[in-house]
Amino acid sequence: MRINTLKSIEKMSEIELANYWGIKTTTLQKWRSIGVGPTYVKIGGKVLYPIKAIKEYENGRMFQGTGKKIDSDK
Repeated sequence: MRINTLKSIEKMSEIELANYWGIKTTTLQKWRSIGVGPTYVKIGGKVLYPIKAIKEYENGRMFQGTGKKIDSDK
């Protein structure tokens, strides 16, 4: 079915993202409640994270050495 194929390519579920990053789903839930973490889509109570939003969030969290954040816009 094409819808499932597109979903798996373009978005990750909360469980998929938690597994990918090696964190708990409750961490993602907490981040959403306080307004941090990657942006997400919520449809019918289901939370989905667009791959683009995940990559943007990861790029914004890049560091070189202790506390030296890398400017990913360069």
